[in-house]
Amino acid sequence: GAVILSSGGTGTLTLKSNNQTIASTNSAALSLVSGNATGATSNSGNIPVDAGTATGTAGIVQVGTSNASGVTLGRSGFVTTVGGTIVISGSNASVGTNSLAGTLTLYDGTNNTGLFQTTDLASNRTYTLPDSSGTVCLDGNNCGFIQLGPSIAQVDGSTNSSIFINKTGASGNLLTLQKSGTGVFTIGNGGAVQISNTSTTAFRVSNAGGSTNFFNIDTSGNIIQVGSSTTDTTGILFVLDSKSGTDPTGVAGAQYYNSDLATMRCYQNGAWQDCAPLSLLKTANQTGIGTSYTDISGLSFTARANTNYKIECSFIVDSSATNNAIYLGLNGPASPTSIDAGFFVQSSSNTNAVYTHTAYDSTADVPSTSAGSNRTIARTVTLFRNGANAGNLTFRIRSEGQGGGTVSIYAGSQCEYKTF
Repeated sequence: GAVILSSGGTGTLTLKSNNQTIASTNSAALSLVSGNATGATSNSGNIPVDAGTATGTAGIVQVGTSNASGVTLGRSGFVTTVGGTIVISGSNASVGTNSLAGTLTLYDGTNNTGLFQTTDLASNRTYTLPDSSGTVCLDGNNCGFIQLGPSIAQVDGSTNSSIFINKTGASGNLLTLQKSGTGVFTIGNGGAVQISNTSTTAFRVSNAGGSTNFFNIDTSGNIIQVGSSTTDTTGILFVLDSKSGTDPTGVAGAQYYNSDLATMRCYQNGAWQDCAPLSLLKTANQTGIGTSYTDISGLSFTARANTNYKIECSFIVDSSATNNAIYLGLNGPASPTSIDAGFFVQSSSNTNAVYTHTAYDSTADVPSTSAGSNRTIARTVTLFRNGANAGNLTFRIRSEGQGGGTVSIYAGSQCEYKTF
């Protein structure tokens, strides 16, 4: 039968072992034990410890006092079944033992649970949570802030940075990503980015839809591609820096666009040079030219100070008579370092008259005849080394003037020049 000990009224019923005050002794234990049951289908009795109901403040069940006495729960542990709160006022809470891994289970109020547990550790670890509000997710599909190893894309609907790291240490990378233990992506302490990958698309920049490639690095084939690798209808422009004034300090293989010279510049063989010749084209005829040297329109350019030029031209010319020679020359900046202009002009005997000028508007060694009214191609190869004065360098033409004869030069004549 049941045994009931009742204080009656509002008194306190105390079950207590005797106090001990003698040194080196222990107080007696106080045990509440239900009876053992040994039958095949028998159960041992429960030991309920409960506070009674009240119309005012409900009582509490207190285990232990404010001293340092500990409370040990054996068997299957401690269960609260009415959604109550368990408060641990001590400085530490332990789950599990040295021989039994612990798991902390959180219920969501329905049928779902969340587990906190750890795998086998090589040594003691400390996990410190930051002093900040938010959600930390290390695994799962629904997470608000940080998620590692998600099975679906994480959605960040905030206006904050999705990843915000402010590193204050003087060393150590901002980010290091590895694939099977090998680094593939690194952001260094100062922001330097390194990608380590062997692939035909190790680094690619395309438009939002991915239909147009602007830039691709193929580390397996040693190829850097600007634009598409196949022919298409979209032109992707690769534009180098534009600079005015003098050339910058050179590095072998460097290129840039010089806006003053209107040309691409290449640093090769230890010096800056024009990457390719520039072209000049005559677009209008000039006829009836007399015995004064006349500028050939369209066939001039600005010669830079202290710069060397190689110039090659083809002139479409004729004369009013075969006995009236065609003279070609040039004029340019004052005090050039040297002029060596070789001219080739067809004579009346269908042979080339060859002569060289070493001064502006020279008439030295000029031919005495021409092919007359038959249009011919006269040519020049000129090496011009300019001095300290910049200015226009212009090719010129005049008539010998025999019998009042004149000469003409026609549209389509052209020159190419480059520095050396």
